[in-house]
Amino acid sequence: MKKSLLFIAIVMLIVSCKRNDCDYTNCINGNCLDGSCYCNPGFTGPSCNIQITPSLIQITKIDIVTFPSANFDIGSNPDIYICVFSENATLYQAPTCFNDAIHGQTYSYIPGTPINITDPKGRYAIRLYDYDSADEDDFMGGIEFTPYSDHNEFPESELLDMGDIAFKVYYTYEW
Repeated sequence: MKKSLLFIAIVMLIVSCKRNDCDYTNCINGNCLDGSCYCNPGFTGPSCNIQITPSLIQITKIDIVTFPSANFDIGSNPDIYICVFSENATLYQAPTCFNDAIHGQTYSYIPGTPINITDPKGRYAIRLYDYDSADEDDFMGGIEFTPYSDHNEFPESELLDMGDIAFKVYYTYEW
């Protein structure tokens, strides 16, 4: 009788054990539910391993991290501002400048409206200028960049660094 009860208990235990389908499903950029992958935004495919090119990237903030220490203004520090360009248009020109900017300090621009990047694989540039009220503004340097690659996994920010000039760019994505 004891053996019969033990046998029945073991059989019931084996029958009641259900295999978890997600134990055999690898969702690289997503989550598994009942053996199926549910991909994070920007990814597709049976295991969420294919990155989708965004239809729009928005720049929400740009930090001026480093700028040349050369003296652009006589007797004072430069009055810095940025512009963002696509290959054929000005996408953003800062409405104000940071007066007497101190080398080694970070300065941030948060555009009133995000800067729209409609060609994520296109070439763009951020340029830094010294505002001069008396004559033409001085070009201090710039960086060209491509905001998207097929393998970057959508960073929230990216440091663009050329040594004497560096910008940290903050992104959002739409698909």
